[in-house]
Amino acid sequence: MPYQTFRILNPYIFIVINTHPLVKPFDRRYLSFIDVFTTLFVAINKEFKVSLSQLLVIVFLNYPVTNLEMNHRNYNVDKNEIASLGASLRAIEPKLLKPCQQENTVKIWLQGGEPYFDIFLELKNEQIIWFQFTLRGKSLSWHIDNTKLQTGITNELSVDDVNFYAASKTINNDDVSDIEFINIVKSILQTRADEEIFAKALTLFTFTNNQ
Repeated sequence: MPYQTFRILNPYIFIVINTHPLVKPFDRRYLSFIDVFTTLFVAINKEFKVSLSQLLVIVFLNYPVTNLEMNHRNYNVDKNEIASLGASLRAIEPKLLKPCQQENTVKIWLQGGEPYFDIFLELKNEQIIWFQFTLRGKSLSWHIDNTKLQTGITNELSVDDVNFYAASKTINNDDVSDIEFINIVKSILQTRADEEIFAKALTLFTFTNNQ
């Protein structure tokens, strides 16, 4: 059965495929084909009469496209886009941040021109003790107790209502740090290297070789 015909005749099935919590478009890039297929079959087969061949067609046509689109979105960043991202970063009023508990410690929040593009820093005696950079569902963080750059994946691209609140942000660390994303972050920071806070953040990248 052609994909479009299958979609029209089975609208509820298509909705389940695109909204099920384990196979939403932004989540599928982290799941294997078998994971996606198994989840779809369990979710749909209880309520709808779907043959295995029809389900295979919908997964093959829907899963790989999303996977390629997300990879392209995250990593194909040209020089002009890097410059634009760097220029868009603006400091947020300190009063909007939760006060630091430690003495001589301040927090800085820089917000970019894209949704979920943020930099958070915590400084003690003017030295960075914590750094977090998030962009397009990816994160890069550093803490003075660890002294290495750690990449990860945020929950911000999920469509749950709770994710619209900054306090709800969660990060799953990568098992192996993503060097490509680290280099993208470094390039963005370098566009503002003449500013003190960005220059300080760039010093953290001397730890990259310790990954």
